[in-house]
Amino acid sequence: MIQPSPAAPTTVRFGIFEVGLAAAELRKRGRQVPLQDQPFKVLALMLQRPGELVTREELQRALWPGDTFGEFDEGLNKAIQKLRQALDDSTDKPQFIETLPRKGYRFIAAVERVVDGAVAQAVLDIPAKRRHHEVLAWALLAAVSLALVVLAIVHFREEPPEVHPARFLIPPSDRVKEFRLPVVSPDGQRFALVGINAEGQRLLWVRSLDSPLI
Repeated sequence: MIQPSPAAPTTVRFGIFEVGLAAAELRKRGRQVPLQDQPFKVLALMLQRPGELVTREELQRALWPGDTFGEFDEGLNKAIQKLRQALDDSTDKPQFIETLPRKGYRFIAAVERVVDGAVAQAVLDIPAKRRHHEVLAWALLAAVSLALVVLAIVHFREEPPEVHPARFLIPPSDRVKEFRLPVVSPDGQRFALVGINAEGQRLLWVRSLDSPLI
């Protein structure tokens, strides 16, 4: 059984789980989860340094000091397997225990450390470089989301311009046989129409959109 020091946390919480260090108990939503002694000690050791690598050598020195390498390797693998089963954790997509091949393990969930009933810490000490990358990713996602919202607001608030029919009096002497699409000036004040007469000449009529229709 692990005895905490006077300043050490008596309870550690993460997700829906709670670890009583003094009683060596793992609880899930208040209900005790059966866990053998060695897997619990591995968990307690990782909870002392959340977010940091706990090497296989450290685990061997702390928990399997008298075993041969083969015995230690088998014992550690079994302890991690039972620990993951108790936490409903996954090797491929871990929520709590991350494996660093041939190096060791890291506890990756945020934790709360409780000392004498008061929360002493509610953080995960993620390495600075890893934390920096995560902050940048969230900032980029927030910026993209904000830009999409602004574009959507601008798009839906824009109202189509009102279309006013216009008629032009074309002198019959021009004998226009073909018209091109009408064009509105950039300032929105005038209206132009291009026609081609029987001789192939291009004729241009321009009028103000505010003038009475003919």
